[in-house]
Amino acid sequence: MGTSVRRAFSQSVTAHELAHLLSTCLVPRYYEPNFLIVRLSPMASSSSSSSSELQVELSKIRPHTSSNLAHQKKPVQLLGALESTIESTSSSSSSSSSSAAPTPAGYFAALLTTLEGTLARNETSLNEGDILPATLYLLSIVVLFVPPALLRSQCPTLLPLLTPLLPYTNPHAPSLRSLITILGAFISSLDSHSLDAHPPCCLS
Repeated sequence: MGTSVRRAFSQSVTAHELAHLLSTCLVPRYYEPNFLIVRLSPMASSSSSSSSELQVELSKIRPHTSSNLAHQKKPVQLLGALESTIESTSSSSSSSSSSAAPTPAGYFAALLTTLEGTLARNETSLNEGDILPATLYLLSIVVLFVPPALLRSQCPTLLPLLTPLLPYTNPHAPSLRSLITILGAFISSLDSHSLDAHPPCCLS
């Protein structure tokens, strides 16, 4: 499975072929009815509604701050650290203070930076409580609210980071679910130009 996926990103394949590859290589691997529920809902009609809807999703995990379960507590800790970083960055770059929540694009940029740093430090463990599965989990939530144009623009950066992880997430169901959700969101963001390109614009 891993070799096939890596080969797909080193050759000229269409996005349609990529979607077929994911469905044939990954989906048959699991048979639990709820294992591969990938939420690919339509993007919000405005940035404000998108931000508010994202906050609703994030509010569902915030109560786990005091959880004794590492896989629940780590994402909340990471979320708090990211929000503090975003807030401090926004404050230093703006003369006016604002209590507005970070935008989906802000969360996305922070998570992308976190993912790049995590992999650069070779922190690739997918055990409960590790940074990589927490990052993938938060990214799988945030990516559904990011504007499609932004997703397409970040494909050349993010996909080379994510696709090599596919073989290693196989034994780790939560991380595999997160990864499939993220990749599915990227596929759904492709427009007709991207779909017809050889290779797709986001893979070139």
